[in-house]
Formats: sequence, C-alpha cells, structure tokens
Amino acid sequence: MVVIDVHTHISKKGYIPHEITKVIVDDAARRIGIAPEKMTRNPEKYPTIYEASPENLIKDMDEAGIDKSILIVVDYGLASGLSKPKVSIEEYNKWVADAADQYPDRLIAFVGVDPRRKNAVEILEKAIQEWGMKGLKLYPPCGFYPNESLVTSLWEKANELRIPVMVHSGPGFPQLQMKYSEPIYLEDVLVRYPNLNIIVAHCGGVVWAEEVVGLRQLRNNVYADISGWQSLIYADKEYAMQRLVHVYSNLRSKCLFGSDWPAFNFQVSHKEWVNLINNIENVEARLKKKLLGGNAEKLLKLLK
Repeated sequence: MVVIDVHTHISKKGYIPHEITKVIVDDAARRIGIAPEKMTRNPEKYPTIYEASPENLIKDMDEAGIDKSILIVVDYGLASGLSKPKVSIEEYNKWVADAADQYPDRLIAFVGVDPRRKNAVEILEKAIQEWGMKGLKLYPPCGFYPNESLVTSLWEKANELRIPVMVHSGPGFPQLQMKYSEPIYLEDVLVRYPNLNIIVAHCGGVVWAEEVVGLRQLRNNVYADISGWQSLIYADKEYAMQRLVHVYSNLRSKCLFGSDWPAFNFQVSHKEWVNLINNIENVEARLKKKLLGGNAEKLLKLLK
C-alpha cells in the first residue's frame, strides 16, 4: 500500500515570519504542558519546529510508513500584520525545489506565490519549467479572495501548464483573516477552468467541510486534503472520526491524506495520524488505502 502525504512544509530560520513560528511554539507548549520560553531556550529538543528540514521530514515519514510527501511553500511576504521573511520568495521556493531534487523518490514540491506580486506569473513559470516544481499553492488569508481578478493571471498560467493548484481553506493564523478562505469562493474558478484540478487544503478546516462536499457534488475538478484535522481529533476523537467518515463518504476518490507537517506533530504525530486512518471504523480497507495514497497517486500520475 502506498501512502502519500499531500500537505507538508519545510523551512529554516528566517524563511517564514517569526509570528508564525511563535503561534506554533505557543500551541505546542500548551499541548505538552510547558512554558513556551522553555522551548525557545532549548530549540535543539524540538527540531521539527525550529528546523523543519527535509531530513527531519524524511525521518518522520520513515517512522510513519509514508512513501511520498508534497512540500508546500506559503508566500507570507505581502501579508499585513506579519514581519517580512528574511529571504525572498524566489529563494525560499528554490530551496524547497532543491530539497525535492535531493529526494526525488520521496518528495514533490509545489511553488507558493502571492498573486499580488508583479512577477507572480514569472515566478510560477520558472518554478515549474526550470526548477521542476509540480504544482501551485495559494494562501488567501494573506489578503485576497481566490476569485478576484488579480488572481486571474495565475489561474490562467496554471491552467496552461496543466498543474494542480492547492488553495488554503478554513482558519489560519490569528494575524490573518479567515474570511478570504471560505471554499465557496473557489466555485467561480472551478467553473471557469473545468480541466484544472484544485485541491482545497484542510477540506474547509472542518468549519466549512460541508461547502467542500457541496462543491464536490457539482464540480468534478475539486479535491480536498484532510491536513489539520488532527487538531479536532486531539480535542474530541470520537466526534472527529465521525466527521471524517462523513466527509470521506462524500468526497470518495477526491479525498486526499495530508498532515500539514510539522504544525500538528505535538497533537498527533505522523505515525499516529496514519494509524488513525488505518483504524477508522465502518470504512472498508480498500477505501482506507485510497484515502491514504491511492487517490493522490492517481492525481500525481496526471503530472507526468
């Protein structure tokens, strides 16, 4: 059985705003019952937070039995309320692309770029055609709706390149606004580009999961990953698993396994997340295999 995690992140110090790191650290510290300052003083004890390297990801993948992962870049550079990353978005994307090249059988890279950048289309083209990245990630909470005209040039180029586009949905970070992340704003795009595969990251973030189900019933080019649902499982496992079964029973072949590594590792580890899916009650084994990797494998074959 192949297991594919379609939603992971790698980074180094200075690659993402320090406010984002602080939110993750504060949440992790609360989960394990220590003061955030203790984690800050001992970063070597928490490598997946302070050094989310490709090597650490591969190590966790091996422990969990995950065969492949998609590396997702998020462009926070134009978001108000966040400090500016210390490296350019081009440099960040190239570093992630190089990581995928380093582990070609294990890692696949998606470029991240804010559509408000004047050279957004150029960055996308270079990432796909020169650096070998395989898809695009959009992060609307930074301050734009996915159906705004300012995003059109990226949608057009992605459609031309025949690459999948992953779009964040649901809650994000407190410095950003989740109003931009409601899945329904993707319907205009799904209709306009019927041959463009769009992955709704986090499947609406639980709060808008039913919107994603509704989109799936009407639009054949929508997929959704379940990354981030670990937080619900941590809070209420029984309810979370019921919701997950409901969502999967409706999305079926369009539902993809994801973790958002390393963000939720202190709630549910990579290995625990895979095991939870394998042990879902009232779901046939063959369907669990499709969720864990079979569905993503079919989608990724379209990239070759």
